Amino acid sequence: GQPTAADKINIPNVAIANGYKAAFSAHTEEEIKEAIKRIKKSAGPVLLEIQSNKGARESLGRPTKTTREN
Repeated sequence: GQPTAADKINIPNVAIANGYKAAFSAHTEEEIKEAIKRIKKSAGPVLLEIQSNKGARESLGRPTKTTREN
């Protein structure tokens, strides 16, 4: 993907500063599950930032037709 400054921005802090009642960040499956548990106990609005890795798996299929061909 295109480089951005997103990794230098604390998204949960921005959410809190903009009126969210709670904000969480998760990277692993376990962190996501734990954040969901906490979200269910939180008054909204709530933000969950899910951090993902760049790239795609090698076995990911790619389109072979253009949108016009479909």
